[in-house]
Amino acid sequence: MWRPLTEAEISQLIQQNNSADDWKAISVVRTFSVLNIHNCHFHGTVKIEDNVLMSHVLHIENYRVGANSRLSNIGSLTFTEEQFAYPLELCNEDGRYTVTAVPGMNSTDVFCALYNGKPNLYADTEPETLGHIGENVTIENVTAIHNTHIESNAILSGCCEIKHAYIDSTAEEPARIGSAVILRNAIVHRGANLDTRAFLSDVLVGQQVSISEGARVYQSAIGDNSHISGCELGHSFIYPCHEQHHSNSFLIAAHIQGQSNIAAGATLGSNHNGRKNDVDLVAGRGFWPGLCSSLAFPCSFAPYTLIAKGAYPRPLHIPFAFSLINNNVQDDCLEIMPAFWWMHNAYAMMRNEWKYENRDKRKKHTQYYDYRPLAPDTIHIVMDNHRLLTQHLAGETELPKMEMSNRPVRILKEKEAVAAYREMMLCYVLAEGIFNNKPETLIELSENTDIQWINTGGNVLTTEQWTAICNASSLKESHDLQLEYVDENFSFVHTQDAICILNYLCDGEVTRPRILALYREAVDAQVRFYERVIEERKKDLTSPFRKTNPLFPFKAKEAMDDNICQKAAEEIAKSNRLLHI
Repeated sequence: MWRPLTEAEISQLIQQNNSADDWKAISVVRTFSVLNIHNCHFHGTVKIEDNVLMSHVLHIENYRVGANSRLSNIGSLTFTEEQFAYPLELCNEDGRYTVTAVPGMNSTDVFCALYNGKPNLYADTEPETLGHIGENVTIENVTAIHNTHIESNAILSGCCEIKHAYIDSTAEEPARIGSAVILRNAIVHRGANLDTRAFLSDVLVGQQVSISEGARVYQSAIGDNSHISGCELGHSFIYPCHEQHHSNSFLIAAHIQGQSNIAAGATLGSNHNGRKNDVDLVAGRGFWPGLCSSLAFPCSFAPYTLIAKGAYPRPLHIPFAFSLINNNVQDDCLEIMPAFWWMHNAYAMMRNEWKYENRDKRKKHTQYYDYRPLAPDTIHIVMDNHRLLTQHLAGETELPKMEMSNRPVRILKEKEAVAAYREMMLCYVLAEGIFNNKPETLIELSENTDIQWINTGGNVLTTEQWTAICNASSLKESHDLQLEYVDENFSFVHTQDAICILNYLCDGEVTRPRILALYREAVDAQVRFYERVIEERKKDLTSPFRKTNPLFPFKAKEAMDDNICQKAAEEIAKSNRLLHI
């Protein structure tokens, strides 16, 4: 495939203002043409494929340039030797949770390395000695690129500096790195878009991630489909679908389990409220800290925790899913409303599921994300919450300590929360379709033990499945298992899990009359939920203050006809039909 330059080609290249330390170190393909090579200096081994345009590349050293690539106005493009394995200090600033990031690693792989005691899992890659630029790559107006592997169809335009990086890219999902970006010690996966003064150092960037507007991201793993701009994010493990858009927020030393949104002014960082930078934050998926909220580390939150605006002066441990947290300064107490989302924020619950599915732009999947708020991992927490509050109301148990202080903690609408958690379990059981089975089948299967679920980097798996993935010998085997378990879970394991929830709702005694009664109760609960979705949206649109907008009359019907309300109306009609079966 490769041949040396001919004397005529060397002469022509020199006439076109090119130079080389050793012309013999340059290899080209048989059909190579010198006509598109101008004002470049070659050093070391350089291999050039067909139809390559190179203009004003001031220094290129030890690189192979793929066919149909365009390189122009580059200060330096050099390669020595690189393994493309970078240690990341995740979840904590003292380095105790260090994981080595390698190309192809997804969030589930990071989770396995982090919690399986194998920080160098899959990090046995061989070093490369010749830089790689794939086919159809565009690199223009870049100051410096060093020890960087660039896959096909990537676009690098206007970057300041890229050093020690692996950039994955395909024709379907090209990676884009743009204006004034600085990228160091990084694994960037296909479809990523880094732009507008973003600074990234020691990072793993997932598929279809957008980081821009001066965002500063370091020592972190960012899950797929996340969007970050204008903020600071460090020493964090972020699951897929994280949103952090505002220039005055920061998130340090955190383990955020996805589908999250960090509001403007939120200051969440361990080094500001501990004697040493060795504390952290863990939040289940659906974590929404409000405007200008600040938290004292260490703290932990159940899935779908909404935190009202305020400064929370003491560490928190919130076990209740779908809750609203408020720091009542006037009464000097912490207020918690469990199941708030279900009772008063139904539209947001439904919209979250829809929007994350809609925003998933990945073309090739290495893992599956269950975007449903009522997925197996959350529903088991809901079940535990229901049991705890039921026992607390009966005087059988005390609630766990939820704030590291002696001030009161108020549980708001506790009885209503118990009813709401029950409705959630009923709707989960209905959604999994187990009522399509004969009651006798459900009674027989209800003997099975409970299934333990874990959110492994956005991929909800059983503990047995997670253990098998941790023992995979390669990333390919890990990804094959992850996709295999998706089919297994949706064809069988989810049904088994729903029967476990049914068994709990029947107090361990699953009988035909109870199954039939729960079926009607579940359908009724589902109808009420979707009715709340529509009513909450109507409440927004009937606000007298909204009508002060002169454009409102033209937008009101359009807003009411949005996808969420249409879907809710369809589900109500479907549920009403079920009641008559």
